[in-house]
Amino acid sequence: VLLLWRKAHRATFDRWITDRARSRFLTWWRYRRNWVRRMKACYLTVTTETGVAVPKLLAVGLGEHTDRVQVRMLEGQTPTGYANSAEAFAHAFGAEQGYAHLVGPGTVEFVIRHGDALADTVLAPRVDQWTKPQGVTA
Repeated sequence: VLLLWRKAHRATFDRWITDRARSRFLTWWRYRRNWVRRMKACYLTVTTETGVAVPKLLAVGLGEHTDRVQVRMLEGQTPTGYANSAEAFAHAFGAEQGYAHLVGPGTVEFVIRHGDALADTVLAPRVDQWTKPQGVTA
């Protein structure tokens, strides 16, 4: 059934099956796999007498060049602390640049850039191929 669906309606198959599987795998690969270790490296954990508390990963939005990562802050942490750690967070996850902002009570969103959206070459049409509209004299 899946093969017939893929062959008959490739766009809906990709949206419902392929894209979801790819998104879940990339979320695990980029973020969940080493979450605790990288949070410690960015000094975003809190050590108590009972152990180490780690900020909770709430949601990940994957983009072509930019990812959005929502994190639940721990007690005693401030959005400023996360904003100060944004570059370290981005580099810990292999990105080039990052910043953080408050999106709700106790929730911070990191926006990290993996690639340059403007780096791709865009081919412009040749000027000598353009024709003048009829009735226009220049």
